[in-house]
Amino acid sequence: MRDSPQLASGGGGSSEGGAAKAAKKRRKVVLEPGHSQMDWMRRTTSGEDMSGAGGEMRRISMAEVADHAEEDDAWMVVSGTVYNITKYIAYHPGGRDQLLRGAGRDATDLFFSVHPWVNIQMMLKSCVLGIVANVPYTPKPKAKAAAEPAAAAGASDDDYAGWQLSHIRPVSHDTSVFCFIPPPGEFDPLPLGAHVNTRATIAGNVVVRPYTPINAPTSATGLSEGGITLELLVKRYPDGPMSSYIHALAEGETLDISRPHMPSDFAWKPRRWSAVTLFAAGTGITPIIRVLREALLTDGLDSIHLVFANSTAADVLMADDILALQAEHGFALDFVLSTPPASPAALAAESYEAGTGKGAMAGRLNAEAVASLMRSPPGDHHHVFVCGPSSFNASMYSYLIDVVGHAPNALTRFAPTVDLGSAALGGGVSTPGSPPPLYTKASSDLPRYSMDEVAQHASVDDAWLVIDDYVYDVTRFIASHPGGDVIMQGAGRDSTTLFLNSFHSPYARRLLAKFLIGRVAY
Repeated sequence: MRDSPQLASGGGGSSEGGAAKAAKKRRKVVLEPGHSQMDWMRRTTSGEDMSGAGGEMRRISMAEVADHAEEDDAWMVVSGTVYNITKYIAYHPGGRDQLLRGAGRDATDLFFSVHPWVNIQMMLKSCVLGIVANVPYTPKPKAKAAAEPAAAAGASDDDYAGWQLSHIRPVSHDTSVFCFIPPPGEFDPLPLGAHVNTRATIAGNVVVRPYTPINAPTSATGLSEGGITLELLVKRYPDGPMSSYIHALAEGETLDISRPHMPSDFAWKPRRWSAVTLFAAGTGITPIIRVLREALLTDGLDSIHLVFANSTAADVLMADDILALQAEHGFALDFVLSTPPASPAALAAESYEAGTGKGAMAGRLNAEAVASLMRSPPGDHHHVFVCGPSSFNASMYSYLIDVVGHAPNALTRFAPTVDLGSAALGGGVSTPGSPPPLYTKASSDLPRYSMDEVAQHASVDDAWLVIDDYVYDVTRFIASHPGGDVIMQGAGRDSTTLFLNSFHSPYARRLLAKFLIGRVAY
């Protein structure tokens, strides 16, 4: 921070110098054992409902926010997003009192004046309640009684119904399509972009996890007792409470499933577009395939292109469905595998033909690969959809905006696709923004370093790290790093995932660029 006075603070209208002074004035607080930032990350991925709303995003008035200003019931607004910070208070590095300064009010300026480098969207993503809006609000007496499990799930029982599992269709060693039939009664339509919440009591905790159905667009007319099924593609994660629960269901058993929920920021406006590009990774194909099917039924789209990235051929979900659609409609299709199979396997790199769905492009989907794959130039006519794990989403936004040249409003990013047990993390669409680059657009004459050479620089006196194939010498930044010596966890190795999954703001990412020294030589 003090090494880069020319950089803006990244928000709240405060200068970098002011932020640095505020940071220096902060007292270090000794937290209780088990309350480090790593402990917080583990808790947010445990399946516990951190927001107390079960992932039900809604519009909230500032009057309602003001009614939640106590330590045992604290809400806070930052950049228009409402967070329930009650469970985070004990983990706040600056102490309880400092965090409670923002309780019950808009704390945007306060937040960015103290720590502009912190990525609050990542740090408190499981605590999101909704967005600030001018909506009616009638103050209600606070209930003292303990909430019932259904209330803890964040939605009334009227929102949920028990859907019966009719059959299971395996698609890989750890992923299956679960087909549910509704109970008697009429159900809301299933519009494009919508997700449903699944709810179950697991180990004494109410767990809510959103899933985007993969039903064909014809199901958008409605879900009723007329033979319509709800199809959920679920990958089982060993530490994923809901995915493990669903995979343990037997045919005939029921699962609580909510009515469809439509994100307010999802927009399908094909009449404005002539080109649609879809980037998916892993189970990110779930919402993407519905968009693909809808695009194929839409007149006026001259270019439809799906890029599907996976680690290995065994990880490619719904390959037969995708290839069948490609054979019927002829859209551009590229598989990308970081570990492609050897020839003559179907997705071998040796047989790769760009855009045809034949073979697979070998390697990581990095900036250069994304730029080379794009078949239509950026512009108002071209919309791009992205869905995958959080690191994939962040990288793709950086590549598409900073390298390809797309405007943020030409991108739609679905939320991360990992079963973290928190309903706020999946199913819906995150608000389009403008993530800064994870690297600097360097010239081709940057020095090249092997990973073996990077590994030799792993001490506090000589620390290099790799992010997205770029090499950074962060030695002189270690003492100034707001997270302390945590930065050394990435020293001497590829720390892309560590960096993306930590709480770094746009300011921190811009700051990183000044330490760039080269690129990785493969």
